[in-house]
Order: sequence, then C-alpha cells, then structure tokens
Amino acid sequence: MKSSLLILLFFVTLSAWAQKSSSFNELSAIKKEGKDFEIKLRAGTSDALVMAIHGGTIEPGTSELADATAGEKHSYYSFTGLRDDYVSLHLTSTEFDEPRLLVLTKQAKNCLGLHGLKDDQIDFCIGGANAEKRKSYFKLLSQKFPKWRTCELCCPPNLGTALKNVVNRCQSVGVQIEMGQSLRLELLNNSIFLKELSTMLQAELGKN
Repeated sequence: MKSSLLILLFFVTLSAWAQKSSSFNELSAIKKEGKDFEIKLRAGTSDALVMAIHGGTIEPGTSELADATAGEKHSYYSFTGLRDDYVSLHLTSTEFDEPRLLVLTKQAKNCLGLHGLKDDQIDFCIGGANAEKRKSYFKLLSQKFPKWRTCELCCPPNLGTALKNVVNRCQSVGVQIEMGQSLRLELLNNSIFLKELSTMLQAELGKN
C-alpha cells in the first residue's frame, strides 16, 4: 500500500514538472492564446512600464493592480491566465521571453513587476535589481500602509534581482513587488485600497 502511494505521488509530481514550460514558445505550443491565456498591453505617455506576467487566474490581483497603476500615463502589460490550470501557465520571470513584452522593456526606462506569493509570509516583499528604487518603494509602502507588513529582499527565492528577470531588462533595471494572498484579496474587494495603492505606485514609478 505504501509503495503504491509513493509511486502515485511520483507520477503526480512528474506530471506537474512536465507541465511547466521554460520559454514562451514552449508554453504557446501547448496553451492557446485567447482560450487559456490572453495578453493585454497598451502604450503610455511616459517611459515607464508596469507588468503582471502572472495575471488573471495565475496570481489573482496582480493584473488588476498593474492596470490601475499604469493608468493612462505608463505602459501596461499583463499575461493573463484564463483557466484554473495556473501551474502550466506559470512561466518564471527569468524565462519570460514573450516577444511583445521584450519590445516594451527595451523602450522603458523604469519597470515595475507585480507578483503574488503563495501565502501570507509577508504582505509586500520589495525586490528587483534597482536598489535605489527598491528602498524608495519600501519607505513609501511602510509609511503609507503600516497595517501591511513590508520588507526588502525577504522572500527568497522570489527576490527578482537576477538580470535575466524580465523586470530588469528595462534601461534602469527594475523593481519587483511580491504580495501576500490576503493583501491581493483586499485589492480585489476594496476599490478604495486599490486606488490608494495604485496612485502611490504610479507616482513613484514616474520619478527618474
């Protein structure tokens, strides 16, 4: 009985590994745009870009915040999951090479990537390769939203500091904000909180 259970777990794990893709070409060969996922983007008037590469059903709340943060001022990109099979739609930040986003990152000076943590180990985890911007976001979030726990480079392995990370492919390298589940749920259910947070992020992103 025990050996049978171990064999079952092995094949379940193997199946999960097999579903993960290591490039957009690989993912798009098994998942269909418009059915399994959609890509939303628009150009802004500034040289800044907000991205949610795990939006929709993958990491709920991230695409909504990215959209609101970008507004009409900054450029916006979201890879939006349409199905509950979020594991197979999750392309890691260092492997995210979707061509339309790569064009946007080349054009942008400042980039902000929004992500979701699997639990509530922390509310805001500030990462990314731009140390100066990281500290600015940390200070602002800590002061503006003291209710929520904010820290810098405190949620490994989701630190976003690798230069291969798509958020660091913009001209000044970028900042990545990982958000806990409870915080993202609050974003989805509290329009006032969404407005306050997105307005603050939008203003900081627009600074040189």
